[in-house]
Order: sequence, then C-alpha cells, then structure tokens
Amino acid sequence: MVVVSQSTRAVYGDVLPDCTLSSVVNCIRRLVARRGDVRTIISDRDLNFIGATGEIERTQNEFNHRLATDLQREGIEWKFMLASSSEKMGTVERMIGSFRRAIFHVLKGQTLTDDGLLTVVVEAESVINSRPLIPVSDDDPTSEILTPNHLLLCRGETLPLQEFIPSDCYARNRWKQVQFCVQQFWKRFYEQYVAHLHLRTKWLRPKRNFKKGDYVMIEVKNAPRKDWQCGVVRDIVESEDGLVRTVSVRTKNGDALRSVQRICLLEGVEE
Repeated sequence: MVVVSQSTRAVYGDVLPDCTLSSVVNCIRRLVARRGDVRTIISDRDLNFIGATGEIERTQNEFNHRLATDLQREGIEWKFMLASSSEKMGTVERMIGSFRRAIFHVLKGQTLTDDGLLTVVVEAESVINSRPLIPVSDDDPTSEILTPNHLLLCRGETLPLQEFIPSDCYARNRWKQVQFCVQQFWKRFYEQYVAHLHLRTKWLRPKRNFKKGDYVMIEVKNAPRKDWQCGVVRDIVESEDGLVRTVSVRTKNGDALRSVQRICLLEGVEE
C-alpha cells in the first residue's frame, strides 16, 4: 500500500498480506502511529475498494461501509475520487506510479522473505522521501535542500556505507540482497524522477528559458544512493536565437558549466 501526503509530498509505503478489512485498518493505524494524526484519506476507485458488479459489488460496498464506519470512529474521513479523473491527483499519482514501477522492476526474479520485502519497501520509501524540493535558505541556496525527510524526521539522511553488487544476492547474509534491491530501486527511481522533471521543461511548446537564481538539480550518471546534486543558476549563456542552452550552476563543490539538457528545475520551484 502506498500513501502520499499532499501537504509534505512525502510517501508512505507498507506491506499488506491481503486487502481484508483488518489488514487495511491495521495499515492505517501503523500510518498514524508512524506519521501522526490523519484527518482525510482520498483514494482512487480501485476494484479493491469499489468492486465490480453483482455479488462482488455488494461485498465490496459492505466492506467500504464497514471500513468508513470504523475510520470515522477514529476521526478519519475516507473519500473516493471521481471515476477516470486521476489528473486531479497529479502529484500523488506520479509518486505512486513511480514507486510501483520501480519496486516491481527490482523485485522481479528476487526471492525475498517477508522481513526482507518489508525492509525493501521501507527503504524505498526513504529513497523517495530524500528527493530535493527546494533550498532551506535563500541566503545560501547550496547549503542544504529541503526534502520530505526533513519534514518527517527533522534531519537529512546519511549515505550508504558501501556499494552492493549482483553477487550479493547469493551471499549467506540475506541483508546484502535486500540492500542490493534498494540500490537498484534508487537507480530506477532516479531515472524516472529526472525524466519527469525534464518533461516539465521539454520544448514541446514554448516555455521560459532558465534564468539567474533558478534552483536546479543536475543529472549525474551512476549517482550514489540519495546523492542529489543541486545548485542555483549563477549565469546563463544565450545562443544567437535567444534561447539558453548552457548555464553556470553554483553547487556546494563550486561552479560548473552544464547543458540545459542535464539540469532541471526542482520539484518545488514554479515554472
């Protein structure tokens, strides 16, 4: 089960043994215990929650009624989105889709225990919540970048201690297999997330050029886990046609010239 906060843009992941009433309620109670009070839950009209036709529909409607009643006692309201209106939850749908595609790609062919699967999901949640949103301070935008983990944990994240390789999947220590899966999740999610940020500035239709003061993320091949290279545009280089194709980016490691094809605006920056 994947839950996305619309206020902090943080992702919560959990493993459910089934979609029974008890499992869903237990999952929500774990969410409240780990993340705090929840007032409203908005979900899509998935068959697991809505049902199909005939007996299934009657059973599922009864399930939804009982679930909603139990949640109301806890002060939680459960709402459903309109059918075929996923665009109304754009950010939520994007994060859930990225999480699912990356996790399914990583777990394909792997034989994990229940403990290992839960660890992969929780660490994958931490990977997504380490993504940069916007600098903490305008005075020194390269000092620290605000992430969902800052809002949840009030601190940043430390980098992993070592690099894991495919042969670790066959090691006697099963935790290495778990860490290799998380490492592969990071690579997959990083590619998808960068592609999503690039799509915002792709030249499908006229959009503004990069300008001085823009907060950007620099695309890095084979970046270490949770190592997001961010900075601020210090200078721009215009071509003869007036378009900006090269910029000077100030990072914590110094200034660097980068093509606009290798940088993208941070998620929390308005276009």
